[in-house]
Amino acid sequence: MLLWVEGRTEWLPLSSIPELFTGISALTEQQERLKLIHDKLKEGINQHIQDCKNT
Repeated sequence: MLLWVEGRTEWLPLSSIPELFTGISALTEQQERLKLIHDKLKEGINQHIQDCKNT
């Protein structure tokens, strides 16, 4: 993707904006951590359901 920057005569790639890249990387890492938490929660709930069925 390209981005027009005021005062420039040409389009620049979005990757030339370090803050944008850093923000996207941070969101990706956060999303991965949330998925791990979600998966562990689902696993715990399923185990609890199985334990309740077995009693």
